[in-house]
Amino acid sequence: MGQSEANSVLGLLAAMEGLTRMEEIELEGWRMADRGIEQLSRLLPIWTELKKISLSKNLIDDQSGDTLLEALTSCRHLQELQ
Repeated sequence: MGQSEANSVLGLLAAMEGLTRMEEIELEGWRMADRGIEQLSRLLPIWTELKKISLSKNLIDDQSGDTLLEALTSCRHLQELQ
């Protein structure tokens, strides 16, 4: 992923900060790397009503996966994780 694509992903995630009632989000194929997962992990505690999240085809290593998993624990209504 090029720098401009990475910045676009981060920009889109930043734009979602005000969306507190998020119930479903498809992030499949965004190819988020560490910085994207970090930013997403800061958003997840805000999205307490999240029921479904799709993250397949992203670049998530073990450390980012641990961070993401910890953040997902705040999503008490989560029913589906892809």
